[in-house]
Amino acid sequence: MNLGDPLWEETGIVSRPEASRQAAPFDKAHLMVTSETAARDSTGSSLAYWVCQCAGWSCFTLYILTFAILYSGFHLGAVIEIVLIDSVLCLLLTHGLRGWMRRRGWILMSVHRLFPRLVAATVLLAALLTGLVLLVGTTILRSIHPRDSGFLAYVFVGFMFALGGWLVIYFWVRGRRNRRALEMQALQLQVIARDAQLHALQGQLNPHFLFNCLNSLRALIVEDPGRSQMMVTRMAELLRRSLRTNPAETIPLQEEMVAVKDYLDLERMRFEDRLRVISFLEPRALTCRVPPMIVQILVENGLKHGIAHLPQGGELRIAACVVNGRLQVEVTNSGKLYTDAGLTGSGLHNARERLRLIYGDSASLTLAARDSENVVATLVIPSQITPDPAIAQPEVPSAVEAER
Repeated sequence: MNLGDPLWEETGIVSRPEASRQAAPFDKAHLMVTSETAARDSTGSSLAYWVCQCAGWSCFTLYILTFAILYSGFHLGAVIEIVLIDSVLCLLLTHGLRGWMRRRGWILMSVHRLFPRLVAATVLLAALLTGLVLLVGTTILRSIHPRDSGFLAYVFVGFMFALGGWLVIYFWVRGRRNRRALEMQALQLQVIARDAQLHALQGQLNPHFLFNCLNSLRALIVEDPGRSQMMVTRMAELLRRSLRTNPAETIPLQEEMVAVKDYLDLERMRFEDRLRVISFLEPRALTCRVPPMIVQILVENGLKHGIAHLPQGGELRIAACVVNGRLQVEVTNSGKLYTDAGLTGSGLHNARERLRLIYGDSASLTLAARDSENVVATLVIPSQITPDPAIAQPEVPSAVEAER
């Protein structure tokens, strides 16, 4: 069978679907989501602050009221005093202290500079509140004797504990929020760095691919000008597709195989009958998403470092299947594995880097000798099925062979 359209029509690859692009998990849209999340967190934290303020000082007031009524009985004036000072005034004072600390940059200070200031603020506010209690108790309620030092000490210590507890809770919550903000910022920087790395790798892959195609074209210009013109047309299509592709996106394997078919059509003009291709592609595997040009790089590597060095030519076998929720693609070529071929080439090296950036440790790309006459490149990535119903799942025979 000729390795023209019949092979690829039979495997369902020539349909050239307009597949919808699926952005990677660290796509730029993620940065927008992160910013929106930060804005929502800011609004939510402001509401949570006032809820905690009201709830905290209300509990403190209830605690003081309980002890005052148990030990001194119920006095309306004393109840009003406790509510106004321990609830309303403490809430306003701590809110003002919060604003003061933020304006003066206390939030950014080191512990050894911040601690003395917090102690001084706590003592000062506790003394102010104790003096106010003494003033109201001696002039309005006439329930406190000015020389009742034991009671005043109790009040002062109570305010010290309340204000100190408020500061501890405030800075603990603030510290947690700062750590979360730093983690989000680090994630944003990581996303930007990965996106930049992917674009840099794509910039290296396009010249690498162009270099290989020009080498093939150079061999045909003198021998067959007509075929070389056809090759230029094919190469233009491939370059247009590779330049249009975003390296941070994934595409269905079926669409990737369309590019592989165009590339093999180019190489057919150079190898003629020295190249034979065998393809086995599971229908379910064709719907899985892969990074663009990833299979094409494996095919290029097999031709450049394997079959091109064999005078009699050889076979290139492409197989794809889904095993245990993972897509496995194997590209096997005739030839021997040389220690300096493929393993250190920019094509496979960049392919491994792209896989690491997109999938982390859940993807692998290996190159090994299957036997003394064949080399196999194996790609394993998590299986991500495209939701696009336009991607057909053709019935593929167990093996489809084409000779050229």
